[in-house]
Amino acid sequence: MLGVNIFSVLVGGADALTRFTKETLNHKYLTVRDALTAIYGVLTRLPAAILNIGNPIPNTKLGALLHHFGIAKNYEAVFSDTRKGRLRRIIGNMLMGPFSMIDWFVNSLLLRAHMNHVRFYDGGEFATGFYTKWQLERMF
Repeated sequence: MLGVNIFSVLVGGADALTRFTKETLNHKYLTVRDALTAIYGVLTRLPAAILNIGNPIPNTKLGALLHHFGIAKNYEAVFSDTRKGRLRRIIGNMLMGPFSMIDWFVNSLLLRAHMNHVRFYDGGEFATGFYTKWQLERMF
């Protein structure tokens, strides 16, 4: 019944965004520029993501990335409860819908910001691989 309590949803969302801001200001895993780019990217792609709700195959780049990294809902688990009645499925999804929306938004921000922060270094002086800005500054 936590999904019905809007204050619980708001506190969870505020806590998640506070932790995101704290990690941003820490500059170890992402920078302010990465966070601002992620916020802009997620907000501009929000209408397409809303239109994709309920689609078992993500048709947006952000949805596909969330699905690829295992951050999004597992669609096999969503469709495994088809033996339940339609009303029970709708009520069950509606109760946790606000939590799912906040969770999706924060996870999208974190994924976009982290992907903005990590760069591919094509060998040469050091081994080829993905490095953060902080790691590249330390190496050079």
